[in-house]
Amino acid sequence: MTREVLSFLVARLGVARDVLFGARGPELHRSLVEVFLSRIDPVFKVIHQPSLRAFLLEGKQYLDYDDGHHAPNTLASAIYYAAVCILSEEECDRVFKEHKSSVVAKYRRVCDAALYHADFPTTNDLTVLQAFMISLLSYRLLDQGRRVWTMLSMALRVGQALSLHIVNPPFSIRPLEMELRRRVWHAIGILDAQSSLDRATEPMVIPAWLEQNTPSNINDNDIDFFSNTIPPETIEYTDMTFTLLVAKAHKIMRSLNFSRWTQHGIMDMEDRQSIVIQFQKEAIKVVSGCCPDNDPLQWLTVKTAECLTASLQLAALRPLQRDSSFTPPQVKNHGLLRLCVDILQRTQDLSENSLVQSWRWFQQLWAPWHPLSVALAELCACDDVSVMESYWSTVEHSFRVVGHAVADSKDGMLWKPIDKLMRQAESKRAALITTTIPQEPQQPAPVNQLARNNQPHDPTLISTPNEQSAVGNALPPMETSEQNTSEPGVPKDIWEILNFDDWTEDLGQTSWSSFTSFLDDLHEADDSILTFA
Repeated sequence: MTREVLSFLVARLGVARDVLFGARGPELHRSLVEVFLSRIDPVFKVIHQPSLRAFLLEGKQYLDYDDGHHAPNTLASAIYYAAVCILSEEECDRVFKEHKSSVVAKYRRVCDAALYHADFPTTNDLTVLQAFMISLLSYRLLDQGRRVWTMLSMALRVGQALSLHIVNPPFSIRPLEMELRRRVWHAIGILDAQSSLDRATEPMVIPAWLEQNTPSNINDNDIDFFSNTIPPETIEYTDMTFTLLVAKAHKIMRSLNFSRWTQHGIMDMEDRQSIVIQFQKEAIKVVSGCCPDNDPLQWLTVKTAECLTASLQLAALRPLQRDSSFTPPQVKNHGLLRLCVDILQRTQDLSENSLVQSWRWFQQLWAPWHPLSVALAELCACDDVSVMESYWSTVEHSFRVVGHAVADSKDGMLWKPIDKLMRQAESKRAALITTTIPQEPQQPAPVNQLARNNQPHDPTLISTPNEQSAVGNALPPMETSEQNTSEPGVPKDIWEILNFDDWTEDLGQTSWSSFTSFLDDLHEADDSILTFA
């Protein structure tokens, strides 16, 4: 930052002079850059690492900006702020000799002031938009309120003003800038998906806007400012693999849900299942180059692919919105409950695994309230005490965890209907226990998320023995059709437990009724965007 800007920040915001000008300032900022590059950039790609390293760690010019330009300085302030947001209390105390809250407050004021100085709402500068996206991510890390949900609309409009949604904009663009534009556009889509799921609202970005302008699956070192072409994509694991996987999943999630105002979701169940199968094929291809035994981030990518496939399968069966023209399939043999518990258990395993501690902050952005609510609805309709007891501990644990992770925490509109479902499930469990002869609980067996047809003969997302020992009590991963499903204990394919012949317009007092009541409770107002006929 220029001394003029720094002086403004000190005078206007009361930022501690020893943080901005102190002898340890450069050392601290170098450490924060390394934190950003190792913990944030690998799972939220909006920058080009070599260019950023040259600017912030080597004192070189950033891309083609003049020295002291406000745009690179704004990006730097956002990076410092994001880094301190993911530090633990112990790390802040050790590095800054201060409580994390005070350190975060100082860097947030600096970041906000830099964005204000750059006049973000009217900017035509991609670097400033990158800074704003990083700041939005930072806000959400420590704030479960509406800030990101509301402000993301500004990022979307600025992105459209920069023509990020246009495949071939009417002006010259260097290959590196083209890649950065694509990364920022899809980062907007990812945060849009996160914030909409966070508050059970519709996303702003429709699937069609994400169909094109997809970032290339390349490493940052494969391209630089002077490159004349975008290098060919590779099947190996790259710097972009994780981000592309997440972006692809949330693009499909939009298609599996319904909308009153934008484009309608897919109604036909066969078609819904087909796009889940297609995602799994693509996910298998994306992670085929991973070496999970040698790299924790690649291990996380493989496990995330499994979680995303299972979550999309659940969304295909029980979308987050209602539509009168869609009749959900009834699922026999508690298959839907097993699917939900599978997702909850996988999420819990990832959260507790020390291998991925550096990126745990990203996992915590996605509260699994959807599988939890469907599982509770299934339990409310469960009449088998052994099934109830088999899955109860996992669901109860997730209920305690999700309560602190959902938007607005336990005071928000999302939590109240979940809590209501939990009370109903507890009542049903108590009634079953008091009226049923005690039985030995069965071990839960997770449902297989693959479809019965069109299964590719590709490498699967199956973990090695070493990976399974690292996860601890992880549930079995997804299996291929080549496995011997006649063996005892091997879960059936989910399509084998879907009853497509017994669909009725009135499902009666079933788990679907409990879940639709939950959706109704999300918004009590008559104009609810989640419940419409």
